[in-house]
Amino acid sequence: MSGETDGRRGWWGAYDVPIGGGLVWTIASRRTWIRRAPCEWQIATLAARRDSPDAPAGDVMPRLLPQAATPDPEAELRRFGFRESPATLRIHPALADRPLVVDARTPFALTPGEELTLFVGQPVWARFLVGPPEVSLFEFPIVRPHDTWFGANTRAGDLCYAEKIGARMDLANLVIRPHRAISVVHIQNRASTQLALEKLELPAPNMSLFADAQGRLWTEAVTIERREDGEDAAIRLDRGAPSQAASPRIVGGPRAALARGGLGRVFGGVFGGGW
Repeated sequence: MSGETDGRRGWWGAYDVPIGGGLVWTIASRRTWIRRAPCEWQIATLAARRDSPDAPAGDVMPRLLPQAATPDPEAELRRFGFRESPATLRIHPALADRPLVVDARTPFALTPGEELTLFVGQPVWARFLVGPPEVSLFEFPIVRPHDTWFGANTRAGDLCYAEKIGARMDLANLVIRPHRAISVVHIQNRASTQLALEKLELPAPNMSLFADAQGRLWTEAVTIERREDGEDAAIRLDRGAPSQAASPRIVGGPRAALARGGLGRVFGGVFGGGW
């Protein structure tokens, strides 16, 4: 079994499972049972409770069992057939497949000519693959965010996920959890009027994931620049992990490329958990 690469720990990685054996994994609100049979892989999951800042992290690392455990009867079971089941299961972290709207408990205004840096916790998906050759089985959000619509009206906007956990001006005040990735967000107000920060849309599908030496997940830093009065702003993703991540390595690329010049309506109303 391997959940460790180059001395850097994390719940992701490659796991060699014997026939009849399996893995069991509890992280945040989700329990997962995995079994390898001669001609199939079985994965069962059960979300027991909603996430909260006080929720325990769980086992964090999947635990290898010589004989697979029986899943909870209420768990959702998926089966994947093969002529001969591959011996290696890979678990990869991934960011959301939609933009993420982050929400502030109280409205916050950035005055003209000012800028600030925020630290945002993004939800992470677990992606399951087998091989070689590598074959994707399925993926799920470790803690599923709520659905929301973000835009000027019901026709102009995006179907997004909404988060009420995780934006701080001081990294020390952000709860670090293994099922969330840290995003460093620089906001610059170059316009002549105040910028009301009530909601902020982050391009999660366009972002990569990095792990630091402690196994914490990070994304590229994001710079959002408002140049003119109004709600439009330019979005730029830095290259590589932010400077706050010690000894980073990439563990997952973006789902899609960000359009060149990335201009969008990124401001408007929810930054979870206060500032």
